Amino acid sequence: ICGDVNNSGSNPNIVDVTYFVRWLFVGGPPPPIMAAANVNGVMPVNIVDVTTLVRYLFASGPPLNCQ
Repeated sequence: ICGDVNNSGSNPNIVDVTYFVRWLFVGGPPPPIMAAANVNGVMPVNIVDVTTLVRYLFASGPPLNCQ
């Protein structure tokens, strides 16, 4: 599921954002399926993907574009 960064099997939510931030900035575990974290469709997966996911969830941002 595109945006399901923690691979919980549900639609993307705040838990996915938290998981993503922990991985990028404090050494948390990587996303089990990296393609689900590539929400802007551009590699590498980075802070832009986090921003895209937050905009999608909370600011009526554009649809997610996992590749």
